[in-house]
Amino acid sequence: MGSTLLDEETAYGYYIDKCVKKLESLDIEVSSDSYKKKMVEYAHKSLDPIRATWQYFAPTEPRPLWTNEGVSLYPETIDALEKLSQNYRLGIIANQSSSIRELLKEWGIESYFQLIILSEEVGLSKPNTAIFTLALQKTNIPADRVVYVGDRYDNDILPAKSLGMWTVRILTGFGKHARENEKLKSDWVIPSLQEITNIFEQTKN
Repeated sequence: MGSTLLDEETAYGYYIDKCVKKLESLDIEVSSDSYKKKMVEYAHKSLDPIRATWQYFAPTEPRPLWTNEGVSLYPETIDALEKLSQNYRLGIIANQSSSIRELLKEWGIESYFQLIILSEEVGLSKPNTAIFTLALQKTNIPADRVVYVGDRYDNDILPAKSLGMWTVRILTGFGKHARENEKLKSDWVIPSLQEITNIFEQTKN
């Protein structure tokens, strides 16, 4: 959901500043730019940039919690959901807390989704395929009839592909830096959510 439907660029800036301030309190000097570069470096390796970067600088210290401060919808999100919902059932699988539901309501997009599975509520998280399997069970739709859309190759594309889903990778957020395995590639790669309806039009024809 993050960096797919939701623009997290500002939120990442806030989070990086929070991490840098925490490191300063631990007498670890690092600039926000250097911290961000390290996150990009780990994203290139298909590692979780938030967890891996903090582990690099302060492996024995608790990591500052991510919040949704600064998160907003991409300008094209509502238009894309409106068009897709006319012909397809939509769902969300996200590594998020229950509090995201209030934001979905606030942004006016919760009603577009027939299924919302949040890691905090089900005790499972991506990239564990169990959370994807749970979604298939709840919808009673076979994997080869599902198109999974995500920005992270490690968290989204790999587990979805391993279950037989079709996949669309959106090159946004830190996920855009990850390299794909040549033997298990996304079925489609697009620069933004704005292009998603074109894919469904092509497959329909």
